[in-house]
Amino acid sequence: MSELLIEVEEEVAIVTLNRPQRMNAINASLRNSFVNTFRKLNADDAVRAVVIKGATPKAFSSGMDLDDAYEVTWDKMVDRMNDQREVLEVVRDMNKPVVCAIDGICLGAGFHIALLSDWRVATPGSQWGQPEVRVGIASIVGPYLMSLYVGHGNNMELALSAEPITGQRAYEMGFVSEICVPEAVMQKAMARARQMASMPRLAVRLTKQRARELTDDGFNQAFIAGTLAQLQCLGDGERQAMIDAFLARRAAKRSAV
Repeated sequence: MSELLIEVEEEVAIVTLNRPQRMNAINASLRNSFVNTFRKLNADDAVRAVVIKGATPKAFSSGMDLDDAYEVTWDKMVDRMNDQREVLEVVRDMNKPVVCAIDGICLGAGFHIALLSDWRVATPGSQWGQPEVRVGIASIVGPYLMSLYVGHGNNMELALSAEPITGQRAYEMGFVSEICVPEAVMQKAMARARQMASMPRLAVRLTKQRARELTDDGFNQAFIAGTLAQLQCLGDGERQAMIDAFLARRAAKRSAV
């Protein structure tokens, strides 16, 4: 089964994160497919907009796969952070409008992908958040991206509590562009993608280019700081212990079913 599905309807590419058994968590293979796909879509003149969605109403994406994170050793941490950056960068670097259709959970890197898109359609009951600190991972890149939408107080509440908020609350805070019932999420997302796709190509590209230029320094600094922080978390041992405890709890729940 392919972990990433791509179809094109007229000039809109629909990219589906397809690991429903893991809430569309991003592992190495999905990450590579995602990066390569977005680079191809960016270069494809036949595609004028992109919609990203999850394969199941239960999840857009639960973020980076913790099984992969647990296996990261000290000497691999810089490469790990570069890989994570690449996933976000290909969305950020798109010269075409990117719309996210979100139901279910939208956490961690899934939340980051959504924040780097241009329009977010979500259900009131979807779940948005930054769970990193709960498993001993410093929340650095997420708070930078959230700072483009909300003030310091709301930012720290999400980053330090590790508790999700509803799509309705995310809409009220400015993270979500459009709120609707689950049955209408893809319809609304496609309508917005088609509307944006109808805009003049050059004007869209230059507008997005300028937006990137204005935030380049912050994006780069967030990943530098994030890499240093994750090295410290890994060196302390707390990160691995917390991830280990999470994976053990998950295994216990599965065996009890």
